[in-house]
Formats: sequence, structure tokens, C-alpha cells
Amino acid sequence: MVFLKWPIIGICVEFIGFVGLFGSFFPVILQALRQTPIIGTFLSLPYIRQVADKLAGVRQSAV
Repeated sequence: MVFLKWPIIGICVEFIGFVGLFGSFFPVILQALRQTPIIGTFLSLPYIRQVADKLAGVRQSAV
């Protein structure tokens, strides 16, 4: 797409491919980030936790 002088379209196509390839890995990344000192505290805040879980596609337990 860059050679056709459409870089924005190329970036969008590349992003869609990235999400398709690594989409199921996002919950694992989110869990690893929650175990880090500063970022984990931020990601564990009530409203931010809900938004991050929804974006990463984390399933909520029924408990």
C-alpha cells in the first residue's frame, strides 16, 4: 500500500492483521501488566479495570 501512496490504508490493514493474529493473547498481556508495580496499581482501579477487561476481551467469572 505504501508503494501505491496509500500509507494510511496500509497501516489500517496491518493493524487489523495484528489484532487478528495476536487477539487472543491480549488477556495474557493484561494479566502480566497487572502484576507490575506502578502499571498494575493503575490497571486495578475499579473503573479502569472494567474498561481494560472489556478492551482485552477478558471473561468475567460468575462468582
